[in-house]
Amino acid sequence: MKGVTRILCRSLATLVMLVLTSAALADVTLNEKALDNWLATTKDFMPMQEVFESISKDSAIASQYTEEEFKALSLEKQDELLDDMLKEQNAYDKVYKVLNQHDWGSAGDYMRVSSRLGMAIGAHMRDLMMQSLPPEQQQMMREMAGEVDAEPEDVALVSQHWEKISSFMAENMDTSDMPMP
Repeated sequence: MKGVTRILCRSLATLVMLVLTSAALADVTLNEKALDNWLATTKDFMPMQEVFESISKDSAIASQYTEEEFKALSLEKQDELLDDMLKEQNAYDKVYKVLNQHDWGSAGDYMRVSSRLGMAIGAHMRDLMMQSLPPEQQQMMREMAGEVDAEPEDVALVSQHWEKISSFMAENMDTSDMPMP
């Protein structure tokens, strides 16, 4: 059970980060190939985690927009602003080196797919956790956590490849500083 709890914490941390930095949902079909590419890219970004945290905390550009305002921008404008944020943090070249290795068109493309997969992972984790709870605790959890706005086909993809995703999270994400329920 402790392993499931660690994976849940990792998934929720990932989901929170992705929702806070999410843009409009990517207009792509997610499949196993896209998932594998996202996992490989995300693994390559792990050493740069501080860069992404810095952008969310310190970026003058990011502070000019609420999440809703950013989502309302065109995809091109979102991509332009993300690129400007990376340049502002002197991370553009490092980030695009990874993105280009994995054939991403832009940082925005990667972030939009990340957002979709993060929401789907969160929804799948919630469903897994709720299966073991009595109905009254399930209801309480729904009320406290709210609904995760994930596309059903994205959740189905995550469910189908859950072993791969949970193994990736166990191998690549540190939760030592996260509270364990």
